[in-house]
Amino acid sequence: RIPLIFPYWIDEFFSITTLLNESKDIIFVDTDVQEIVMLLLSQDINFIKAAQYGYPSINLSKYWLPSDYWRINGKLVLSGETLSTVGDNIINIPFSISSNEIYDIWMRVAFAPNRGKLTIYVDNTLVKEIQPISSIWQGPKWVNVTRLNLKSGNHLMTLKNDGTGYNDVDVIAVVPPSLLESKTQEIYNIFQNSTSRLIYVLEPENTFNLTANWNIALRPYEGYVLHTECPSANISPQGNASASSLWVWSDGVNYEACKAVDGDPNTRWASKHGMPQWLQIEWSTPQQLIGVRIFFERAYAEDYLIQTWNGTGWVNQVNVTGNNQLKPLHYFEQPVQTTKLRIYVTKAPAFNMVSIWELEALTPSPISPISTEVFIPREGYYMFALRLAQGQDQGTPYLKVDNMTVPLQQAYPTMEAQWYEGGPIHLNRSNHTIEVSALGKIDFDQMFIYSLNGEGDFGFLDGLFEAKPGPHVSYEKINPCKYEAHIENSDEPFLLIFSESYHPMWKAYVEGEEISPIPVYSIVNGFYINKTGNFNVTIYFTGQTYADIGLKISTLTFIVVIAYLIIPPKTFKRIKGWILMRFKNFKRKIFTN
Repeated sequence: RIPLIFPYWIDEFFSITTLLNESKDIIFVDTDVQEIVMLLLSQDINFIKAAQYGYPSINLSKYWLPSDYWRINGKLVLSGETLSTVGDNIINIPFSISSNEIYDIWMRVAFAPNRGKLTIYVDNTLVKEIQPISSIWQGPKWVNVTRLNLKSGNHLMTLKNDGTGYNDVDVIAVVPPSLLESKTQEIYNIFQNSTSRLIYVLEPENTFNLTANWNIALRPYEGYVLHTECPSANISPQGNASASSLWVWSDGVNYEACKAVDGDPNTRWASKHGMPQWLQIEWSTPQQLIGVRIFFERAYAEDYLIQTWNGTGWVNQVNVTGNNQLKPLHYFEQPVQTTKLRIYVTKAPAFNMVSIWELEALTPSPISPISTEVFIPREGYYMFALRLAQGQDQGTPYLKVDNMTVPLQQAYPTMEAQWYEGGPIHLNRSNHTIEVSALGKIDFDQMFIYSLNGEGDFGFLDGLFEAKPGPHVSYEKINPCKYEAHIENSDEPFLLIFSESYHPMWKAYVEGEEISPIPVYSIVNGFYINKTGNFNVTIYFTGQTYADIGLKISTLTFIVVIAYLIIPPKTFKRIKGWILMRFKNFKRKIFTN
C-alpha cells in the first residue's frame, strides 16, 4: 500500500520503520529522507515544541505567538502550531540535557517571502543568523543551526527577530551527532533492503533554484509554475534566400524570395499557383538553429515541413498538418547545426499558392538552467518525468542529471499539459544534481523521479499508480450532527474521508471504539479505519452533546422564569413551600436509613 504519512497519527498506529518496510510505494512530496530521519528520531528524543512558549495574545508585532497558519494551509507542522512573530521581538526557550556531550541543534523554520532575520543564541552566545527567504511559501524545513559542546543541566535558547519580516519556528531538536548518524544509517539500510518503489514528486517552484530568465508564474487551473522564455535571435537576414517560384504581377512587381528574409514586415514572397512550393535560406557558415517563426500572408500553408540540411540531404525537423495559423512558431526537439533551412509546402487552401511576409530562423541566446539537489537513498535505475503546460507556442525542455544529458520523449498529452519522460538512468545512493533548461517558452509545472523495480519494470508513467478498488461505502444522514456509514468488502485498513470542514470534535465510532479525525487536504476530516469486512461507522459531532446540555438548561431556566412571571406570588409561595417540605422529608429518610 502507498503510505499516507500524517504526523498527527503516524505514532498512534504505526512505527515509521513498519511503514517503510511494508509499503509498496514510498512517496516524497517536496521533501526527502531527512524528514523521515527526523521523524524516526522523534521517537527517541523529545523535540522542543516552540509554540508552547508563545505569549497568549493576538499581537504578532509585539510578541512571539503560537500560530496554526502553516498547518491550516496544508504544510507539515510537527507540533501543530508554529512560534511566530513579525516584530522586533525576543523570546527565551529553556531546555535541558542529561549528559556532558557534543550536540547538534536542528530547528524547523518556515521558508517564505517577507522573512526577517532570525538570530539564535544559546546561553547568551550567538550561534546562528538565518533569513529564511524564498520566492514562494514553502513552509517549515529543517535547518542545522550549530554543533556545541554542552554540559548536563539546564540551558537557554534565545530567538530574536529583527522586525523586517515574519519568522515561524516549528520544533527544535538537540541531539548527539552519533544518535543522528545511527538513525540515518538505519533509514538507509531500510531503503537499501526494501523493494518499495521510491517516488519523488517535486513542485519546481518549491525545490529548484531560480536563475536569470526564470520566474514563478500563476496559471489558471495549474497553480504555480516556473516560466521561462529562452531569448532567441533571428538570423534569416544574414543568409541568402531562394524559392521554388515567385509571383510576378502584370505591371512587373514581383514577390522575390529575399523579401521574406529582409526583416521588413511590409514586404513578402509569394509563389506561383500549384504545389509543392518551397522557400530556402542558406548561410556561408554553419548556424545553430532552435526553431522557426513564420508570418504567413492570407495565402497560408496548411501542410508543410520545416527541414534542415545535413550536408548530403534534407532532414525533417517539424512536420505540420492542418495548420490554420498565420503566425506559427516551431521549436526543434534539439538544436541543429546547419547551413540551410527551408519550408516545404504541400498544401495551401487559399488560391493554391503560398505567401510569406517573414521566415525567421531562430538561434538561441544563453540562458542559465535551474537546478536542485535530490538525495537518492537506494542505488538503482530511475525514470524522470516532467509536466509542462500544453500549447503550440510552448518550447522544448532539456534535462541533465549530474551533467549527463537525459533525452526526453513526449508522452501522455492532455488539454492542459504535456508530459516528457526520460531514462532509465542508474543512480548511486548520494546527492544528485538535476538541471532543467529550455529552448523557447516553457511553463514547468511538476517533476516525478521514480525507481524501477527489477527486470520487466519499464517504468512508464501511466502505469505508475495502479487503481485498486476500495471498500463500498454508503451512508445516511441522521441529522446535521450524525451520519451512519455502511462499509462493505473492506479487505484492509483505509482512510475514510468525511467532507465536512475539519474540526477535532467530529468523531467516528466503530463497535464502540472512538476514532479522532485527521485533517485531509487541510480542510476536511479523515478517519483511519483499522478494520476489515462489513461494518458500520457512526460519525458524530461531539460538540452537539454540550449544545444539547446547554439547550436543556436554557429550556428549564426559561420555564422557571415564565412560571415566576405568570403564577401569582401567593401560589408560587405555596409551591415553593411544598417543594422545600418534600426535600426535607427526602433528606430525613436518607439519614434515617
